[in-house]
Amino acid sequence: MTDSARSRAPLGHPRRVQGLGVAFACTILLALAVGPAAAAAAEHKFLAQCGKTGSEADNTSLPRGIATDPKTGHVFVADQLNRRIDEFTPLCQFVKAFGWDVAPGGVDEEQEVRVKAAAGQFRLEFGAEFTSDLPFNATEAEVEAALNGLASIGSGGGHAHVEEVRGAINGKSPFIYVVRFEGSLAHTDVAQLTASNGTTPLSGGQPTGLEARTRANGTPGGTGLEACTKASKCKEGDQGGGTGQLTTPLGLAVDSSGAPAPTSSRRSRSKRPAASSR
Repeated sequence: MTDSARSRAPLGHPRRVQGLGVAFACTILLALAVGPAAAAAAEHKFLAQCGKTGSEADNTSLPRGIATDPKTGHVFVADQLNRRIDEFTPLCQFVKAFGWDVAPGGVDEEQEVRVKAAAGQFRLEFGAEFTSDLPFNATEAEVEAALNGLASIGSGGGHAHVEEVRGAINGKSPFIYVVRFEGSLAHTDVAQLTASNGTTPLSGGQPTGLEARTRANGTPGGTGLEACTKASKCKEGDQGGGTGQLTTPLGLAVDSSGAPAPTSSRRSRSKRPAASSR
């Protein structure tokens, strides 16, 4: 999803993808409307296919509403028959799903660090400890070693597993580091990472940016409002009329902060789960 496609709605208003097709296999086809938004007959260009039919992670079953996060470009899908909200990156990589009892067991917390720069350094803080300075284009191995060198993670049997989405060294797209907490920190709602400039401040981004955020909160398992990830696996959510429960989710919007707001054919006013906070 390009910036131009996302920018057609004013900031602070719900963002919706201009073109959406649903194949017979219930996979999602994202399309980019070209030309003025008012042109109902505008041509569309196929971009990507997200997911396949089913209830596991990266699957959808009768997707209905769709909207995008204006900050990250992530795509949220109201997954009707799975009774949950699914989240994908702009490249159709599965991020998480959230709903009522959507994980078959415990979930390891996942957080991400986004660095958009062409020069400079950054550092991370966890449990009142700071890593050493890291280059703006650090490898996943460098970030993982820096985090596991902190006593608040490594000394107690915890482990930070890092996967990188490589950005552009000219600062046009961010370097993204997805951190999953394992070992003694598995299935636990851990402290939030924070990110700050290193000795040489970050610069050269278009624009320069640095952010740490939670992708999916760690949970010990059981029934309730939760997220599931590819690592934890996913299943159909339980329907109901209680707070946070969904019954046939049909519509979806995302505000300027990236908070999804689903609607359902029969639903109590639901709170957005902490696992999906932005």
